[in-house]
Amino acid sequence: MKTIFFILLFILSAKLHAQLFSWASSAPGMNLEYLQTEIHADGSITVLAEKEGSVQNEYGFFDGNGNGSADEFFDGNQLLIHFDAEGNFIRTQAVYNENKIYGIAAQPNGGLLLLCFIEGKYSSKTSSSANYDEESEEENEEEEDEDALLLYGDDPFHRLNKKLDAGFQLMYLDKNGHYLSNFHLPFSPELELSFGEMKMHPNGNIILCGFMENELLKNVPQTQTRRSGANFIASISPKGQLLWYDILHSSDESCCSFHMEIAHLSITPNGTIYFTGTLYGDAIFGLNETVACKAPYLNKKNSSSDMDAFLASYTADGKFNWARTSDNYGYAEALCADNEHAYIAITQYAYGEAFGQQVDTTFGKRHHLLKFNTKGKVVNHTSMLPTIQDLFLLPNQELLIYGYGHYSYSKTNKQAEVFVQFKERDNLFIARITNEFQLRASYSFKLLLGHEYETHLWYNNGRAFLSGELWGGLPLPLSAVNKAFKGSTQLYGGAAFVGRIGNY
Repeated sequence: MKTIFFILLFILSAKLHAQLFSWASSAPGMNLEYLQTEIHADGSITVLAEKEGSVQNEYGFFDGNGNGSADEFFDGNQLLIHFDAEGNFIRTQAVYNENKIYGIAAQPNGGLLLLCFIEGKYSSKTSSSANYDEESEEENEEEEDEDALLLYGDDPFHRLNKKLDAGFQLMYLDKNGHYLSNFHLPFSPELELSFGEMKMHPNGNIILCGFMENELLKNVPQTQTRRSGANFIASISPKGQLLWYDILHSSDESCCSFHMEIAHLSITPNGTIYFTGTLYGDAIFGLNETVACKAPYLNKKNSSSDMDAFLASYTADGKFNWARTSDNYGYAEALCADNEHAYIAITQYAYGEAFGQQVDTTFGKRHHLLKFNTKGKVVNHTSMLPTIQDLFLLPNQELLIYGYGHYSYSKTNKQAEVFVQFKERDNLFIARITNEFQLRASYSFKLLLGHEYETHLWYNNGRAFLSGELWGGLPLPLSAVNKAFKGSTQLYGGAAFVGRIGNY
């Protein structure tokens, strides 16, 4: 009887929010994590997925009509899944062996740019993959020495009939997923990278950010990290040339300058680059003609025991403009910017000040949204109970925000909500606000999800998608979660999903 009650409650609550998605897709029983969703100009999307464990059931990848295939997946460790603008399944492309895709970016011609790591397997004294010779490679394999340099690796898709230089690569695919070209990046093969974001600059270059260990460049001491790694930002040409970079070291050689793998980028139409993340202690920002880390910028407490959100500004050619730190215990959550302002969402756990501003911490508010001008001055801010996890600027200059919170039985807490009023058991919301932080519309909804950081909102050119992980303990058809989930798709314990938001 109790089971029937929960089934009815689940279905009823889902029907109340049936218009959330215009279409949606899931991959039940596949043990997948959706890492990134890239939106193409024609409305089609590519999802980068990673296998978290063994496949439980051969259900496959389903679109809104239950169509899909898992044929290419079972020998791969990652997968590119493609859907058209209406959510119909197009194809999958598996990534094989120990190769890895860190990030994807849509191209204007409908193609896809991949940031890959090619695992080295073959020893040789020459390193030109363009002159790859199968017979000579077989000889090298026979003479392979464990101490020899790993120069060649298999292509990640097993379709190119060629070997690639080991290490980091840029790879271009056309709109049908066919290989076009690849370019080897000069990063050290010893580089251990926790990827942040990759975005295309208006000048055609590629901007990367994240957290790194060891060294960015081989045999360049200035690019070696200290005790526990560092945040970094770098610019790369379309053909893989490293144009400039900045590595955020701490001023204390025994300390580090990061916390977690949280880093975000935003690039304005006029080319200014904003970079945010979380420091552990202080950091040194800035570039000279050859290497990073010459202009010091310290937080006020100069402490290695506190986490600190930062926001930094760079020109298109890598000139350091300014950096600001929250000088408080917390994290940077989300970032967006236009030519006049940058907006950052942060979470703080102590004090009542952020980036030099007194912020409202009443009723347990610890999540803050701040607006900066191009000189790094805070010109507006607001505080709230729920977390803002993703933040985008719409063409009408309104902000689209996605976050999570909790339903509260406290009347006082309800009155303290800024952008959203949660109904019972609701824990997610989407809202539109003005660039002066006035609410235009909000929508709270309930999906049974995994950890909140595994669910993201993606937006581009008027299209918004939610992707992440659904969880439920009952074998319910996903049509019970939302009418956009149709066909044979079912939710057994957990399922990666992606859906287009119909209204926001």
